[in-house]
Amino acid sequence: MNTALSCFYCLSATVYIFWSALAGAAPEFPAVVIKAGAGLSLLFAAFRSFAQLRSRGHSDKALGLVIAGLPFCIAGDVFLGIPGDAWFVPGLAAFLAGYALFAVSLVTRLPIPRYGLMLLPALIPGAFFLAWFTLPPDLVWPVRIFVAVQTAFLAAGLAMLGMRTPVSFTLGTGAALLYLSDAVIGAGRFTPVLPAGAVFEVLVLLPYFAGLYLIVSGSIRLARTHVGD
Repeated sequence: MNTALSCFYCLSATVYIFWSALAGAAPEFPAVVIKAGAGLSLLFAAFRSFAQLRSRGHSDKALGLVIAGLPFCIAGDVFLGIPGDAWFVPGLAAFLAGYALFAVSLVTRLPIPRYGLMLLPALIPGAFFLAWFTLPPDLVWPVRIFVAVQTAFLAAGLAMLGMRTPVSFTLGTGAALLYLSDAVIGAGRFTPVLPAGAVFEVLVLLPYFAGLYLIVSGSIRLARTHVGD
C-alpha cells in the first residue's frame, strides 16, 4: 500500500484512539471525522490499486468486494459516532454489510472444503455469547444476524491463517482482529464484564484499526501478486 496513505491512516488511527482513551468514551460526533478519514484513506488506496490493475487489463474480484465493503464500515463509524442509541442499529447494519462483503472476498480466495472445516470452531464464541448473555428484546435479532455474519467472516479468517503464507496470514489476522473488536463491544454493551473507560476504548479501537488495515493491505498485495506485479 502507498506509504503516504499508510502513514496518514496510522496517524489518524493513533489520534482517534488517544482521544477516545483520554475521554474514556467515544468522542463527540465531530471527532468521528478523523475515524472516517482513516477509512477513506484505505478506500482510496484500494480503489487506486484496483484502477491500476484494470488499466493493465487485469481485475481482482476479491479486491473489488473489499472496496465495496469499505464505505459501509465508514458509514458505520459515522452512525456509531452519533451520541445516543438512535443510530446503533443502523451502525450495526452498516458494519454487517461491510463485513459480509469482506467475508465473501476472503471466501473467493479459499478452497471451499477448507472454509467449511473452519465454520465449526468459528461458531463457538458467538454461540457462547448468545447463550450466556441477555440481550435487550429489540436487539435480539439484529445482534443474532450480526453474529452470524461475523461467524462467517471469522471462519474465512481462520481458513486463511491455515494456508500459512505471509499474505494469507495478514488477511486471516485482519479478520480475527475485527471479530475481536466487535466481541469487546458486545461484552461491554451487553454484559458487566468490561465497564466503559480508557481500557475499553483501546481494546475496541486498536484491533479495529489494525484489522481493517490488514484486510485492505493484504487484499491489495494479493491482487498484485496474482498479476505478477
